[in-house]
Amino acid sequence: MKSFIASSLVIGLFSANIATAAVILDVEVNTKLDNASVVETLQAGTYNVSFIDGVFDAWNPDSGQVAGCDENGANCSKGWLTNLDVSVNGKNKRYGNNGRFATPELALANAGSFELVLTEKTEIFMVIANKNYKSTGQGVSVQLSAVDAEAVPLPAAGLVFLGGGAAGWAAIRRRRKAFQTAAQ
Repeated sequence: MKSFIASSLVIGLFSANIATAAVILDVEVNTKLDNASVVETLQAGTYNVSFIDGVFDAWNPDSGQVAGCDENGANCSKGWLTNLDVSVNGKNKRYGNNGRFATPELALANAGSFELVLTEKTEIFMVIANKNYKSTGQGVSVQLSAVDAEAVPLPAAGLVFLGGGAAGWAAIRRRRKAFQTAAQ
């Protein structure tokens, strides 16, 4: 029974490390400039944020139009973007690339990644705000990865720790009931 309890706790801890390894956030274009598309609470630490091919890969503020691109499909006057605004403690910054591309795939390939450094537990807000945006269902997907041990996206880690702890607690309760029944 002790081995079952220990393995339940180890599984819970191992699962928490998997859950905190990366979180994928899908940020859809928002025409209301005062609303955040995604809000995530993070522990203090350093996070790498990479643009990925997820639910969204890029967005086009020109209603899908592409024009004026060079021979490589870059430097377009109208085209696809892979960027978003991140607000941390009321300070906004745009990440990604602001160049326009002929295809969503080219925009994603040129998006890169960025690092967030948080000195305390913080709510971050991610948004793609464009009041002139006419299309729906476009945006970017990002993968948020903890670079150091303190950096843990809270919702996933907390639930997994609780799950592992609950399994261990349930095993202890069952053992106590079995012991009490045998003692009577």
